[in-house]
Amino acid sequence: MEDLHFLVFSKTEGFRHESIKDGLDMMGKLAEEHGFSFEATEDADIFIEHSLKAFDAIVFLNTTGDVLDDAQQMEMKR
Repeated sequence: MEDLHFLVFSKTEGFRHESIKDGLDMMGKLAEEHGFSFEATEDADIFIEHSLKAFDAIVFLNTTGDVLDDAQQMEMKR
């Protein structure tokens, strides 16, 4: 999986899972073990076309509520 770059998105609106930190720690261990990289954020502004092109996949880590607006959802679908 070398050279793969993931976006890990963990924004919450409402209930916040206590396990988000554990999930991020796990992603770090998996990245080290399997040779991929990732960027973790809760900033929905990253959901624009030129930013998303940097990632091979998006992981929604325990997100809750409506965390993306309509424009951000459309950008993700591109």
